[in-house]
Amino acid sequence: MEASDSNDDPARGVSRRRWIVGLLRLGAAGFLGSILYPVLRYLIPPVTSEPSLAEMELPFKASELAANSGRIVPFGGKPIIVIRTAAGEVKALTATC
Repeated sequence: MEASDSNDDPARGVSRRRWIVGLLRLGAAGFLGSILYPVLRYLIPPVTSEPSLAEMELPFKASELAANSGRIVPFGGKPIIVIRTAAGEVKALTATC
């Protein structure tokens, strides 16, 4: 067998062996990526901004609250209680015990 008959002959282009090795490497990289991506997303969660009370829109008007009363409303996926004090101030607190 001559050297020109080998599978790595540059004149023939990519050999079968190099093609299969390339496919195996691509498959291994895809497999590792599918394992590492969720792990990295868990370890480094995306940055989310907390909603601020200045941007909050109540499902009711603040003037509808009587003095010394309150309502529980959802805010950012968690319940809060909105209270109107005797002095007329409107305050929001987390609704946890």
